[in-house]
Amino acid sequence: MCTICKQNVRLFYFSAFCDIFIIGNFARKKDMLKPGCNGRFLLMFSRKIKAAALFFACVFLCSCGITRWDGFEKEDLSKYLILGEYRGLEFTEYDVSVSDSEVDEAINTALAALAGETETDSGIADGDTVVFDRFCFIGGESLPELSEEKGRYTAGGDASDAAVTALLPLMKGMKAGDTAELEITLPAGYVDESAPATAAVYRVTVISVLRKELPVLDNETAEKLMPGCGGADAYRSAVRKQLEEKKKTEADYKRGSEAWNRIVSSSVLTDAPYDVFSGYYEEIIDSCEKLAGAQSQKLEEYVESSLGMDMEKFEEQARDRALDETKEAFVLWSIVKKENLTATDEEINVYADGCAASSAGVFGSGEDFIAYYGKEKVREMLYRDRIIAIAVGG
Repeated sequence: MCTICKQNVRLFYFSAFCDIFIIGNFARKKDMLKPGCNGRFLLMFSRKIKAAALFFACVFLCSCGITRWDGFEKEDLSKYLILGEYRGLEFTEYDVSVSDSEVDEAINTALAALAGETETDSGIADGDTVVFDRFCFIGGESLPELSEEKGRYTAGGDASDAAVTALLPLMKGMKAGDTAELEITLPAGYVDESAPATAAVYRVTVISVLRKELPVLDNETAEKLMPGCGGADAYRSAVRKQLEEKKKTEADYKRGSEAWNRIVSSSVLTDAPYDVFSGYYEEIIDSCEKLAGAQSQKLEEYVESSLGMDMEKFEEQARDRALDETKEAFVLWSIVKKENLTATDEEINVYADGCAASSAGVFGSGEDFIAYYGKEKVREMLYRDRIIAIAVGG
């Protein structure tokens, strides 16, 4: 799938969501997934971004597409590439069935949005909202600055306060009105910036325990969740259908990714015009310089602080990436010429409209999409989709 973002939106994604792992039509070596491009917008999330993943993601975000070279259309590309097989490939069969438990889970997630909190006499459990007082003692001395009255936190979640994060698991089972003294270790720097990890005792008193009670899925509730659905049974059927469609879309995406990976990996780049390789390399450097500038940093500072590598390693990865892009370009154009693929302006416009519609609001229209990438790059995105369709369809 082709991940597409305007420049200002790209930078916003990187600064606002540091745990986003953006996967698009960029080559990834060894442990890095390399999907193909079928003109749809996909953001997949990961809790931790490795430096290499961030490097390729930020490079891709600023240089999606194929560098133009007249020779792609004019020259005999077999001088540069031994093209691998791209028809008759076998692909992984993905299970797209949806179980009753998956439907129930999706419905419960939707019902949770309608659930209200009520006080419970039961002991604290994960997901409960707990209101409690906590008073800190270190070495028998009371520390009001590390204490809190009527703090409100969610059991089982990560609190913004390290002490609360440590206390909540120890409070499970406590009920409203219960008091206990709990021993924890405060992390280094918690008491003050220079303090080491410190043993502390917290006297906690539970004021209330609030629990969400999911409403029953009846016809009235179903209408709230999906107006016009036709009742609870119809709503359940609609949820199942949505889950099935989602799984089918994901399966198609995986097959497309697998197809493009196999075509490229089975092809051999025997030579490459320097103009093509250097064009990709310069795009990568320029992309990262722009990201560095957005953070008021020099490239060297950005590479070290954000990518976690020195310039030598960065330049090595940039060269490898540029070579990967060069190979992909020759694979794409070799198949375009072999299959006599063409794309009319009308087809490109329709394709761009589809990309814009699935861009999560990044592009308001197909015209915006084409204005940003240029018609030739959009044409090549469309070609890649068609090549994947040929590979998957045999």
